[in-house]
Amino acid sequence: MAEVSESGWKVMDKGWERMQIKTFTAWCNTFLKRRGLKIGSLIDDLDSGIALINLLEVVFEKDKLSLGRYDKNPRMRIHKIANVNIALKFINQFIRDVGIKTEFGPTDIVDHNLKLILGMTWVIIHKAAIEEISEEELTAREGLLLWCKKKTAGYRDVNVRNFNTSWQSGLAFCALIHKHRPDLINYDSLSEANAKENLNLAFDVAETNFDIPKILDAEDMISMKPDDKSVMTYVAYYWKTFAGSNKTELAARRLGKLVSRREASDKLRNTYLEKAQALHDWTNAKTGEFASASDFGNSSAEVQAKLDTFMAYRANEKSVQVSNKLDVDAIYGTLQAKLNAEGSPPFVPPEHLSPEMLNYLWTSLGNAEGEYERVMRDYLKKMKRLELLLQQFDRRADKLVAWESEKQQQLNDTDTGNSLGAVQAKIKMHEAYEDEVKANESRFIKLQQLGQEIISLEPNFAESVNGRIEAIGNGWTSLSESAMRRQALLDDALIIQQNLENLRMGFAKKAEELNLWVEDAKEELEDPVIATSVLDVEQLRAAHTNLDTAHKNTHTSVQQLADLANQLAASGVLDNPYTRFSVDGLNERYGQVSGLLADRGAALDAEMVTQQTQDALRLDFAQKAQAAMDSVTGINQRLDSLSGAVEDQLASADQTSLELPKCQDLLDAARGADQQLVAAHVTENRQTELSQRDLDTAFDALQNRIQEQRKILQNEISLKNASNISVDLMKEYRDTFDHFDKDKSGTLERHEFAAVLQSLDMVLPEEKITETFVKYSGGQGSMSFEHFITFMQDLRKDTDTPEEILDAFATIAGGKEYITVNELKAVLTPEQLAYCTQNMPMTEGGYDYRRFTADSFAPQIRGGTGERERERERERERERESTRALITTTTTTTTKKKLGIPLHTAETEWPSKIANVAQTTQEDWVFQCLEGSDTFSRILHHHFLKKIQRKGLVSHGRSQRLCTKPGMLLFRYLITSC
Repeated sequence: MAEVSESGWKVMDKGWERMQIKTFTAWCNTFLKRRGLKIGSLIDDLDSGIALINLLEVVFEKDKLSLGRYDKNPRMRIHKIANVNIALKFINQFIRDVGIKTEFGPTDIVDHNLKLILGMTWVIIHKAAIEEISEEELTAREGLLLWCKKKTAGYRDVNVRNFNTSWQSGLAFCALIHKHRPDLINYDSLSEANAKENLNLAFDVAETNFDIPKILDAEDMISMKPDDKSVMTYVAYYWKTFAGSNKTELAARRLGKLVSRREASDKLRNTYLEKAQALHDWTNAKTGEFASASDFGNSSAEVQAKLDTFMAYRANEKSVQVSNKLDVDAIYGTLQAKLNAEGSPPFVPPEHLSPEMLNYLWTSLGNAEGEYERVMRDYLKKMKRLELLLQQFDRRADKLVAWESEKQQQLNDTDTGNSLGAVQAKIKMHEAYEDEVKANESRFIKLQQLGQEIISLEPNFAESVNGRIEAIGNGWTSLSESAMRRQALLDDALIIQQNLENLRMGFAKKAEELNLWVEDAKEELEDPVIATSVLDVEQLRAAHTNLDTAHKNTHTSVQQLADLANQLAASGVLDNPYTRFSVDGLNERYGQVSGLLADRGAALDAEMVTQQTQDALRLDFAQKAQAAMDSVTGINQRLDSLSGAVEDQLASADQTSLELPKCQDLLDAARGADQQLVAAHVTENRQTELSQRDLDTAFDALQNRIQEQRKILQNEISLKNASNISVDLMKEYRDTFDHFDKDKSGTLERHEFAAVLQSLDMVLPEEKITETFVKYSGGQGSMSFEHFITFMQDLRKDTDTPEEILDAFATIAGGKEYITVNELKAVLTPEQLAYCTQNMPMTEGGYDYRRFTADSFAPQIRGGTGERERERERERERERESTRALITTTTTTTTKKKLGIPLHTAETEWPSKIANVAQTTQEDWVFQCLEGSDTFSRILHHHFLKKIQRKGLVSHGRSQRLCTKPGMLLFRYLITSC
């Protein structure tokens, strides 16, 4: 672990010390050689103070630094200390800028204190080379690191994260050079494994072509972890060399913005087409599925399962597609708003994917779903009824078969009795059988009616139902034949057996009738109460009322049976062979019917309340759900109809968003009704197709749409208020502004503002930065983002007209009619380069950027747009004709005659005259007029020179040279700059 000295300096690793000594010594010698001086050792050769004083005066020469008189031949220690102290008085003024709290002492330098000498040298380097990038070291480091990251982005095997290990392979240095001068280094031929060769290549090219001294050693860079301060010192030379190439950078940004704009629109179109196609295919498939459905199951359980599956589809799959459709609608609206704001033609999707067609398909799907559900519910009701009828049929048929079997045994009995009483008993029993046959005839008729109803509901049951009815009918015929034979035997026996006990027979007859009625009544009362609506309950109630009336009427038969039993008992007859029933048994069974009547009446009342409650809950939810959905639909329609100025659209959107609370109240009301349905265990609702999930999904999508649409409109207003700043450039300013706003206060301090400018390659002197900061911050001590945008509007003119885009392409292409992949690669990101190579038309030698630009700015040939373009072109032609007429009718000296300027025009008025001509005629023709004009050169020199220098656009010497070469390039430069 490194040691820490008493003064606060950290004792570095010995390898880092050697690298720092070597780098700092080389850096000092690049300045000392201007005065014919050189130090061999940074530690040993500064003790006299002479080299240190000369170093400071050369380094800060631009500040006209002079440290005054000093001993130029110090021989004694006291003289050396005096000299060193002169230098340290100046150095100690700004040591706190790099985080040092203790001032340097002269004895430390004279006594060759390694740690303090290195620290002192870093203070000088920081002040001279680093601080001009930014005012504070932290901001300077991040600003310089951000610049390196941006310039090397996309380069293979380069990832700049720090100022040590990120530079060891040498590829980062080579990438910085290749980014600005791709002709100097073949980057594709480099390998990360050849670190030493890469480093030496970068150092040699930088020294040869940009006068960047070799202050780093390749061997040191790869043999140890590089020293941050040494690497920062060297990289600062690259920043000074490359950060000011504004014209190329502006051209690159313009091209990048154009490509990004088209790419973003294409991506949004593709997203819409992809989602719309998926929705189109899904809707068509589902509509066909429901329309062609025919297999609903063979039982009520199967039908209910299919219905449950359908309801689950609505709650899950359909809800997801509802959200997808809202997404498609929102994407379409967003894309059209974006294209409209950019002045681009509106997006016209294929007819089968248009919003109108998708809405039509969606409506068709809803109709198919409704019809499918209706058929399913009718079929379910039919199956439940059919199953109930089958149960009743089987139960009644089983009883009739059992009765036939029992009676067949009785009729086959040949015993007629051996006494009058016995014969009479047999005859009475046979008569009772005849009565029983009549009673069972009604049962058989009812069974036949049940069979016909079953067949009418499901013809497939005809064979089995008719077969069983036919079998029972055959048994009935057999009984009739047996009864006739039995009757003949009894008639013969009756001659002998007289005076049968009529009372017994009467009792038996009435007892059997009563028993049959009780059995029928119990069968009907024991059937379960099955109803799906109020109407079903009302029908069951009517049948129950009829049965209750019959029960009351049957009470007379019960009393008659009691009277007969009393008479038999009074006559001494204790048994009755003609019947199997007793009065007590019949009374008990009659009482059971009374209890069943009461229970079924209560069950019917409860079912009626349940059905009425559920119907009321269904209707309540349907009404509230429709009200909520109508509110959501209405707000969406108002958002769809937004038009006019962007500010008016935003105001309308804000006004529309005020309706959301009311919409939320309607949604909450529907949710309350839905919760009541859930609590009542109601799983289906014939009153509406809407579900609570549909409402929540639609409302969430509406909220998201309002938020997104407001963001788009607010962004368009910002872009409109700053119309000369592109979307991508605005984003770059915002990202950089936020990055350097360290305290997240929403404003920039002076040193943060300077770091922002440096990261955007805006190279300005310190005094200019301060002056600009005070001017644009309004003297408030901090700068808001709006102030910063105002500054950038004044500093940059980025109108992005077709002519400027062509000029940007021509600048990158070196004036050629085409542009190559390498030229595009030098100024675009990898994503932007890929887009250009895929979408830019090819031509001989490279890519045709003129056609690409024309396609990007082509007017929409729809409606009245083409006519407006032709009218504007006719207006421009009239202006050109007017100017040509002015020029051709003027006769004067050669240059004035060509430019159409009268002879008596003063030279001070030439600039405005020339500018007017340039703006109303063809530029190339004007420039040809200016070629070879000595008079014009003189005017340029007197009128424009001071403006050029004052704006800091070019140096004094360069402006002098420009003014001696009038021509197309010079004139374009002066017109756009001044």
